[in-house]
Amino acid sequence: MSKSLSVLSFAVALAATLTACGGGGGADTAAPAPTPTPPPPATSVTLTGIAARGAALAGAAVNIKCAGGSGSATTSVSGAYTVAITSASLPCAFQVTGTDGTVLHSLRAGTENTGSFNVNITPLTELVVASAAATAPATFFSGYAAASAPNAAAVTQAIASVRTALASVTIDLSGVNPISDTLVAASAGTAGNALDQKIDALGAALTAAQTTLAQLSTALVANPTSSAPVATILQPVAGGCAWLRSGKYRMINPSEPDPLWRAHVLDLNAATLKATLFDGSVVTFTDAGSCKFTTEDAQERTTVVVSSAGVLMVQSQSKTNAADVNVTVGLPEQSLPVADFAGTWNVAIWQSASGTSLTDVYAETLEITLNSSGAITSLSACEGLSACVVEPGNAGTITVSATDGGFNLVDQGTVVGRFFLFKNAAGRPVFVGAMNEDGSTLVGTPKQSVGALPTVGAVSQFRELSLRGNDTVDLWVDQSSTVTAVDAATRSVTRMRASDSRVDTLGFDKPRDGLRYRAANSCTTNGSPTNCAQTAQIPLQGMGITLSLSVGLTMPPSQSFFNISVGKPGN
Repeated sequence: MSKSLSVLSFAVALAATLTACGGGGGADTAAPAPTPTPPPPATSVTLTGIAARGAALAGAAVNIKCAGGSGSATTSVSGAYTVAITSASLPCAFQVTGTDGTVLHSLRAGTENTGSFNVNITPLTELVVASAAATAPATFFSGYAAASAPNAAAVTQAIASVRTALASVTIDLSGVNPISDTLVAASAGTAGNALDQKIDALGAALTAAQTTLAQLSTALVANPTSSAPVATILQPVAGGCAWLRSGKYRMINPSEPDPLWRAHVLDLNAATLKATLFDGSVVTFTDAGSCKFTTEDAQERTTVVVSSAGVLMVQSQSKTNAADVNVTVGLPEQSLPVADFAGTWNVAIWQSASGTSLTDVYAETLEITLNSSGAITSLSACEGLSACVVEPGNAGTITVSATDGGFNLVDQGTVVGRFFLFKNAAGRPVFVGAMNEDGSTLVGTPKQSVGALPTVGAVSQFRELSLRGNDTVDLWVDQSSTVTAVDAATRSVTRMRASDSRVDTLGFDKPRDGLRYRAANSCTTNGSPTNCAQTAQIPLQGMGITLSLSVGLTMPPSQSFFNISVGKPGN
C-alpha cells in the first residue's frame, strides 16, 4: 500500500469518527432522542339498558351490532344488561331474544366512540325501529349496516310518529323517549315505573284491537306519511266481528238531499255496539253474524255490512215505502295529506245522464291522474274494451276542507264536490267522492294489476247489493262462486255461481290494469247459453270490496247497474 493512500484512509476514518462524536470544533453533546408517537386513545362504548315486554325479560340473550364491533350479554332478573364493545362506535342496533321466544329490537343513533349509553329494548322501541328504518325490525337487525342506519333526526321523527299513533288509544308518550329514558320493568318484588306502565298499556290495546305488535310495525312501515292508518287498526274491535272497530266514521250518501246528512260523522263504540250520530241521537247495532249488523227505528230498517278493511256498506229501507232504499258508505275517519291522492286511479262513477234526475243514472269507468298538490292533470272516460278518451279542459283540484273535514273538489274557484280518503293498514287507499250538483258518486282505487290469479276450486263467499239506473236498489243477498278453470296465458278465470249455477268468465287486468271484464251474453247455465250483461269490475284492492258496473251509455236505466260485493269473513 502506498503511503499517500494510507494517510488518506486514516483521514477519512478520523473525520467519520469526529462527526459521530459531535466533532467539528464544538462541545461534545449527544443528539436529542426522537419524541415517541403516543398510541391512539382506547375507544369503547358501554351499552346498558332494560329489556322488557312489560314484565322484565330475565335470562334473555341480548345481541348488539355497532359501527366497528359487536357484543352480547344475558339479562338479569330485572331485565338489565351491560355490554362494553372496544374499537366500536355508534350507531348500534339491538336485539333481545327471551326464553319464551319473544324477540324485540332497538337502536341508538349517533357517532360517539366513547362513553356509556342507555338503550331500552321493548315493544315501544320495536315500533320506533320499524318507523325509523322503514322496514321490519328483524330485517333491519339481520342486515344491519352502520353507514345506512337511521340518524338522530330520523329516530326523533319515528318517536313522534309512534307517539301520535298511540295517542289514539290514550297512551300518552308526551316528553317520553322510549329508547333512552329510565325504565324499571316489573319483576318479582318490583313494580314497574311509569314507562313500564305505558308498555303494559300498549299490550292491552293490542289485545283489545286483536292486532299484533308485528302487524302494528308493518302498518308503520307501510304508512310513512301519516300515522292515521296505524291509529285505525289500534281501535278496539267488536266481540263478534274483528273488522268492526270503535271510532269515527264518515258516512257518505251522495243521493241524500239534506247536506247535513250527506257526509255526516258517526261515532261507534264497538264494545257496546252503540253509535252516536252527529245530531246526538244513538242507534244500537244488532249482530246478525259474519260481520253483518242491523239497526231499526220508527222510520227505517238498516243493514250494515263490514268489509275486511273496516269499511261500512249500509243499506237503509223505509218502513212505509219499501221502494225507498238508500246506500251509504262509511269510511273510518282519517286525517291524510292531499299528496296521498297523487297517482293514477281507476274510478267507478254512478251518474245522472241528465245531470238532475236520479231515474236516468248509468255507470262508467274513468281514469284520473292527480299530482301531489291535488290537481287533476288528466281525466279519461272509458267504455268497455274501447280506448279511454281524454276529457278536455281543467278537471279541478282537490284541496283540504278546513271546515267540514275531508277534501273539496274545486273547479274554477267553486266547490263542486267533496271527497274522502281512507287507507288500510297496508297503506292501500280508496276514495269516495260526491258531486254537489247531481249527486253523482265516484269511487277510486289506484291503477295497478289485480295480481295473481285464483286457483281452481277457490270459493268466494260474499254479500252483494245492486243500484239500478231507475233509482231502485236490490237488497243484500248472500252469494258464493267457485273457480272452475284458470287460463294463465290469457289471464282469464271461469267461475260458477252457487245460487243458479251460472258460469261466466272474467278477463283479469282487462281492458286495463286493475280491472276485470266480462263480455256480453258470454254466460251459460247447465251448458246452455244465458244472457248476461257486459260488465267491468273494479276490485277495491285491500278493502275486501268489488264494484261491478254495467257497460253501455245507451243502456236503459232499468238495466244499468252498480253492484257492490263485500267479502265475508274467511275469504
